[in-house]
Amino acid sequence: MFSLAMKGVLFLMFFMVSGSAETSQTYVSLIQSKNFFEAERQLTELENSKLKNADGNYVFYQTIREISKDLALDPDASLPALNTWCGQSSHLYLPFLIRGRFYKDFAWADRGTTFADKVLPEAWPVFKERLALAKKDLSEAAGLNPQSAEPWVALMAVDLGLGDYENLEKSFNEAVKLDKDHYGSYYVMLQSKMEKWGGSNEEMFEFARSAYRKGDGNPAFGFLLLEAHDEMASRRKSATDGKKQDYYQRPEIYEEMRGIVDAILKEYSQSVRALNWSAKIDYFAGKYAEALRQLELLEDAVDEDVWKRDFVMKTKAWLNSQRAMGKF
Repeated sequence: MFSLAMKGVLFLMFFMVSGSAETSQTYVSLIQSKNFFEAERQLTELENSKLKNADGNYVFYQTIREISKDLALDPDASLPALNTWCGQSSHLYLPFLIRGRFYKDFAWADRGTTFADKVLPEAWPVFKERLALAKKDLSEAAGLNPQSAEPWVALMAVDLGLGDYENLEKSFNEAVKLDKDHYGSYYVMLQSKMEKWGGSNEEMFEFARSAYRKGDGNPAFGFLLLEAHDEMASRRKSATDGKKQDYYQRPEIYEEMRGIVDAILKEYSQSVRALNWSAKIDYFAGKYAEALRQLELLEDAVDEDVWKRDFVMKTKAWLNSQRAMGKF
């Protein structure tokens, strides 16, 4: 749990959430305006710094993710610039890494994130074509910079989309060989173990627990177990036509998830992600007073990798109405 003393760092937390988007837009502007030299200079400095954010993840990895997503929102402006960049700096891995990630995100933009049986038949050829382009660029990036795990982590996500689990495993091994602390590689591998990607609940938890144990004391790997529990809650909800709360309210589940969050916060006290998980766990576990207290402290610092902003706002409004009626 976190106390009211956390109020003093809320501005910093909000900056770390919203500032990430602002930083990404700065890079997008540099790339689309073809100021490639400055983009390369700043991104190279960021990568070499090995700087980690308050969640224990590499700032460079998070920034590259945001840049490619934002570039994919405007492909007409982005792709010509990316093509020029790759042509002018064909000896550098960064433009190929970013264009590869762009193609991956561009592929998913048209396919959508629904289950495969809900995807329109005409969307599949475009999806696979763009993922093939992404794979080509990311393989090029891996060859140009054999010391970086980033191309391999991105290749894992592409292989997941293509259903190429054999190559996904190879990419994972390459990534962790280069950087055993890269959370992104473990996160993608966890996704591949989930039932919705052809895995099973047993495989998912086995991998999450193994990675957590092997995390060399880094509690940030606990996020993998939180993701696994949340996925299990969703699976149970679908299978039983019930609610996610039914899973979260089981004492042994709540105790494990709460223990993981507390361990992360002990090491990373300003982790926006962990603070969001803390509020989410208490809400779904029915601990409404504590959940609302935490949401009020978080203010606008919503981590959408944990839960969507619209859901958080609706949840907060509902909790306020329940408190006003004296329900808690």
